[in-house]
Amino acid sequence: MWRWDEQHGTILADGAGRYVAARKKGNEVARKKSKFTYENQATLSIVLAAVGGVAFLLAAGLLWRNFTDFETFWVSFNPKSMYQPLLGLVLFIALAVGAVGFFIGLNSAGQRRNTRSRLSWLGFFLNAGVIALALCAGIFFVIARHPFIPR
Repeated sequence: MWRWDEQHGTILADGAGRYVAARKKGNEVARKKSKFTYENQATLSIVLAAVGGVAFLLAAGLLWRNFTDFETFWVSFNPKSMYQPLLGLVLFIALAVGAVGFFIGLNSAGQRRNTRSRLSWLGFFLNAGVIALALCAGIFFVIARHPFIPR
């Protein structure tokens, strides 16, 4: 549903999502395309899944670097170093980016005007995987951490 804004000479969209405003030029109406279409949201969801996946791989690399062995099952680190805050920051980035991508993918998936619905669902499930893996990495660190103070 469209409505005409007399004050600004534009057409405003009511919940259509595709066109946010239009200007009248003579007898024609020129429409401005919205940047937040469902297709763009699907692409953004995939990009955020990739960023969250890279953040998870960084966290997994940090955990593997300090993993001692399978017998003791410890992640050893110096509590005075920046290891723990860095790991927490990387896991937070993975969780935050994954959550945003998850909800963006959920918002655009299944919409009638979305021509890339499959991409939206892919972004939704990839971000769910990133969230699950980041949570597993955080729980693993809490369970297996072993702080030591070097002499």
